[in-house]
Amino acid sequence: MNILHLRASLPPRGNSVLAHRLRTDITPLWWLPAVVKWGRIVLTVWFSVQFTRGLIPSFGTPIGLGTLACVLVGIAVFFGLDFWLSRYDPRVLASLSAWVRPVAPLTAEFRDWNDLTTRLAGSDYAVRTPGEPARERDHIFLGAVNGTRWPLLFDISKPRHVLLTGATASGKTHRVLLPAAVQILRRRTASVVVIDLKGDKAMFMKLATEARRLGVNFRWVNLDTGSSYVFNPLTQRFFERLNEDAQVQLIAQSLGLDGQGRQEDVFFSDLNERTLRRFFRAGRPRSLRQLLGQIEQPGAAGNAEVTAREWELAMHLRSALD
Repeated sequence: MNILHLRASLPPRGNSVLAHRLRTDITPLWWLPAVVKWGRIVLTVWFSVQFTRGLIPSFGTPIGLGTLACVLVGIAVFFGLDFWLSRYDPRVLASLSAWVRPVAPLTAEFRDWNDLTTRLAGSDYAVRTPGEPARERDHIFLGAVNGTRWPLLFDISKPRHVLLTGATASGKTHRVLLPAAVQILRRRTASVVVIDLKGDKAMFMKLATEARRLGVNFRWVNLDTGSSYVFNPLTQRFFERLNEDAQVQLIAQSLGLDGQGRQEDVFFSDLNERTLRRFFRAGRPRSLRQLLGQIEQPGAAGNAEVTAREWELAMHLRSALD
């Protein structure tokens, strides 16, 4: 939820679960910014004057070019020091705000993480934004902004990509990804697909336990030998809604028959796809194994109206299916 939108339209509390927390944190007392700014200026002026006065006696005379040079040096010191200190204004302002008007942490308002996320999912609060209102219930809770009490909410109502970076063992999986996946599971508004190349057993068991508790179907695909579900793309509901051309192109891409845009492979890519389409149309297979069996049957090429030359050049199709 955009902080600027919240700043512009938040009620004192309303029926929001977390947004009122932002009003308390991001809206400091009106006089604090002036205190920080003028305090920095006074400090810089005092230091610059003392620094200049310390230089003047070294020239032996209080009046003349030496004095003028010292004043210019003092002015330069003033601007340089002021620029350097201004970078710390936000930190100073945050510290003073917390000291003048302390705010209880989020843990003081919720029993635990489950209480917070459950109330967030059922919130009726919405923020007026350009276009559609931003609803609090469309967001999941990812934590608080580092060094503040500002909750970080992520809108899951619109498709978007997220890049999460961090050092090894910094908590990317168990502090962000896993809590986000659990919240999405509990809302039952979308399926969750996790591709874990490291094989994190703790995350696997947490998601499995959560799915069992919610009564959600939990399936896993493992490339190693052992217990695993089998994923059949040809029987998925989304696949059945595609037209024939889209289905054939999807299979060709998954088998690596599309040439990946290489000009020298266009001929064979088109040939493989055309041959695949004819076999697919002739038998309407329900699995890649069934499609391979259909192709390997005697006389299959003639039944699918595939010429002998096309059948000879489409050897890569059979190899990929095998």
